[in-house]
Amino acid sequence: MSETERLLTIFFVPGAWHTPWVFDSVRSILSARGFETDAAALATAGSSDPDIGLHDDAAKVRSALTKLIDDGKEVLVLAHSYGGIVASNAVKGLSTTQRTADGLKGGISMVVYLAAFTIPANTSLVMAAGHSSFGGDQGPPDWWIISEVRVSLSLMTVAGD
Repeated sequence: MSETERLLTIFFVPGAWHTPWVFDSVRSILSARGFETDAAALATAGSSDPDIGLHDDAAKVRSALTKLIDDGKEVLVLAHSYGGIVASNAVKGLSTTQRTADGLKGGISMVVYLAAFTIPANTSLVMAAGHSSFGGDQGPPDWWIISEVRVSLSLMTVAGD
C-alpha cells in the first residue's frame, strides 16, 4: 500500500454490559490485515451508578472518535446492539463530508449497525419498544426490568427459568 492509500480505522462500539474485549478476536484479525482498530469502553458497562447513562456513553465515544479524527483518520464505526444508539448520538457532525466542507481532514466515513438498535432522534430504547408508560400499546419484553432510573434484564427469564 502506498503512503497516499490508507485503510480506514475501525472503531467498535459494544452493546450494553459489554466491554471492549468482546472485539479482541476480530480486532486481531483486522490488525493482521493492516487495519488500525479501537474499541469504546462505555461508561455504563459495569456501573451501578443510576446517574450514568446514554449521554455519558455517547460523550465517551465521541471523545475517542474525535481524537482519531483530529489525527486525520477516516473512521468506520461498527456498533453492536445498544451501541447503535450510542454511536448515533456520538457521530453527529463528524462525517468526512462535513469535515471536508469545513476544510478539515478525517471523519466518520460510515456507521455499520451490527444487530444494533436504530431509533429516531430523541427516542429512548424503552420508548421505541412501545412501553405503555410512554404511550405505547404494548409492554417491553418480559425479560426487561424497568425502574425509574434504569432498564436491566432478568437472566432467569431469558434463560427460560
